[in-house]
Amino acid sequence: MPEDKENNEPNENTAQEALRKMRDKLLDLTARNSLLHLRHTKTSLRVVDELPNQLAETLLNEKEMRFLPALEDHRREDPTLEAGYEAPELSPEEWHRRHTDNEIQTLFYPAELERRLSTLRQKANLAIEEMGTNILYLALGFLEWHESDDSEVPRLAPLYLLPIQLTKGSLDGKTYTYRYTIRYSGEDIMPNLSLREKLLSDFNMKLPELGENKTPEAYFEEVQEMIEKNKPRWKVSRYVTVALLNFNKLLMYLDMDPEKSNILAHPLAKRFLGEAGGKQEKNQQGDSLGFNEEHPIDETPNIHDNYPLIDDADSSQHSALIDAIDGKNLVIEGPPGTGKSQTITNLIAAALSNGKKVLFVAEKLAALEVVQRRLEQAELDEFCLELHSHKSQKQKVLGEIRKRLGIYYRQTTNIEANIQRYEELKEKLKNHTERVNRPWKQTQKTSHEILAAATRYRKAINPVPSEKLHPEGYNGGNYDRRAQLRHQGQVKAFRKVWEGIVYQTDGGTNLQDHPWHGIGNVELQMFDKDVVATALKDWQQTLQRLSGLRATILQMFGCKSDGFAETLKGLSDLSTNWENLLERLPPLYGDELLDCLPNLRKETLQRVQQFRQLSIDIQKRYDFLAVIVDKAILKDHSAFDSMLTGSKQLRQW
Repeated sequence: MPEDKENNEPNENTAQEALRKMRDKLLDLTARNSLLHLRHTKTSLRVVDELPNQLAETLLNEKEMRFLPALEDHRREDPTLEAGYEAPELSPEEWHRRHTDNEIQTLFYPAELERRLSTLRQKANLAIEEMGTNILYLALGFLEWHESDDSEVPRLAPLYLLPIQLTKGSLDGKTYTYRYTIRYSGEDIMPNLSLREKLLSDFNMKLPELGENKTPEAYFEEVQEMIEKNKPRWKVSRYVTVALLNFNKLLMYLDMDPEKSNILAHPLAKRFLGEAGGKQEKNQQGDSLGFNEEHPIDETPNIHDNYPLIDDADSSQHSALIDAIDGKNLVIEGPPGTGKSQTITNLIAAALSNGKKVLFVAEKLAALEVVQRRLEQAELDEFCLELHSHKSQKQKVLGEIRKRLGIYYRQTTNIEANIQRYEELKEKLKNHTERVNRPWKQTQKTSHEILAAATRYRKAINPVPSEKLHPEGYNGGNYDRRAQLRHQGQVKAFRKVWEGIVYQTDGGTNLQDHPWHGIGNVELQMFDKDVVATALKDWQQTLQRLSGLRATILQMFGCKSDGFAETLKGLSDLSTNWENLLERLPPLYGDELLDCLPNLRKETLQRVQQFRQLSIDIQKRYDFLAVIVDKAILKDHSAFDSMLTGSKQLRQW
């Protein structure tokens, strides 16, 4: 046992040290803190010729007070007006009419007064919207103090802090500026907590307590008595200022005082601060430092009674709700728009259903309002009590509680029927999910995977119709994993070939541009190189002759080159058509009118004329021979050679 105690002492000291460091970060006792040294800048407003007691009494009676600029005639006509910042010290019998009205005098002209009050109002409203905290106060009286006895720099720390609300009023027809009024916000009157901690830690002085019914003047006297005994050089300045003061961090500092709150006795605090006992508690509860696994929501028993939902939730959000209701400590994190507010709303509703109380805290008011609206939509807003900023005033809180105590809640109807219908739809959706995620036949792939892949590939091969690439002879029964791997291998091989072709065409993807396009002989080897080269050379020469023949035909007949036998197929068709045309041509008798004659010109015309004259001469000789030679012999062209030979022999004789 002594050994265990010795092992735990360092850990307890570590937790206490961690808590002390955290509290020190919250406590600002330097001159940067406005509660210790208030600088009168453009974000503050100084008041003149007003009595602290009268201001506090008027505001605490829930009356509004209006700010007056320096040019208000009915105030400036009074020669006894105190223009200094020190509030006058007068007995009630000496009070003037200006000290008993509902107006607060300033030394600013109307335009400057409006600018300052507008700035104060905007910053105060922004703090309420973002943090849910009122930081606007009427500071009555200041302690003028010094950091040390040798310091010549005075510090001004406000003493009596009255929380107020600043309202923009109507337009003043004389000054053409808006009127501004203040009223008591209803929150507790605050002493200067930072000053109290500063005096206690640095000067061993205790700031007097500020009772509920204590007036500012009485409080000034108690503070004056304190400093006369300890710091005669210090003094109480009777200044009145409207300023922005933030107590949030200091209140957290006080709440974390281990002597008052016993915070280290809480298991969660021990875990947070790293004590060994806290780690043991973590293991007993089954918490984890990583991501928890999702619960099987559909198989969880009594889920509607123990873990009900009033808003949408996916399985991870519902699982987080189950862990929280079961008492586990957890952190839910995620970027904006991932449903954290929905989860919080469901968690609050489930806790209410289990008879638990929930304290929902957020850094900004907007987060509270989002959850509040969701609870209102579920008609659960009557179970919510707002405890932030101006909503935390004592009278308002009591009024809200009184209102809820008088509400009668009727028994819900048809809830069982709604649950049964929900279960029917859930079972239908569950079956669909199982079908979609179940492997289809022999493919070992789910319907979801097949349809998603088909859609993806269809977009990838666009504009090629997918029907042209669809393999034939396959179905869910025979397209097993082996067939899939075989096709994957073929696609990979084709891809490698394609990448090689693209590389050889300098990045082009047109197969017609490849030198080997159109070659169908896949059996070619390296030793066939000479044969292929000779064939290509002959082919090239033949193409050149064909091109020359085409040019001759174009020139002979005067045709246009566009569209005239530009390809090998075109030349082949021309040859076939020419033979067919010649066979169908009628015999010529010499008196025909040919349409192509006008196209004959220049050299072509001369050549045609020569051919015509030659044809006439041949025809004359034929007619001459036909008288002495049988016509059958003249038509036999094979007899011409023997006849020519015989003619030569006769001439020699």
